Amino acid sequence: MNVSLVGIGQGGTSLADAIATRFKSEAIGAINLSKKDLDVAVNIKDNFRLNLGNGSHDGAGKDRTFSKQSFMDYKDDITALLWSVINSQKSDILLICFSTSGGTGSGLGPMITAYASSAEFVKNGKQPPLVFGVAA
Repeated sequence: MNVSLVGIGQGGTSLADAIATRFKSEAIGAINLSKKDLDVAVNIKDNFRLNLGNGSHDGAGKDRTFSKQSFMDYKDDITALLWSVINSQKSDILLICFSTSGGTGSGLGPMITAYASSAEFVKNGKQPPLVFGVAA
């Protein structure tokens, strides 16, 4: 089975990176509102990094409402990243990793997990993997 991972926020990206190492998966992406936090993820290819706001934010600052709004603002970019990671190795399982500590991951993580599991996400006959949220 091929496992892909996407880390949301700094904590989620660290978790995804650790799990990817265990599964020997190179299909790992990261989404963050903070470019600085996104840059420290050393095992993630540049084309699998998504900085929401292109550096205009320095994270969600424990504001879940702000991070949830970011989902709506960048939904197309998030969709493109998820499919890029999934298709990079024809994944059977997608793990969405995030922290529940109140920042980017806690606002975006549950929303992205639900979205990646929805009929809306599956378009043009694409077969999605099984999607699981992994909260730390």
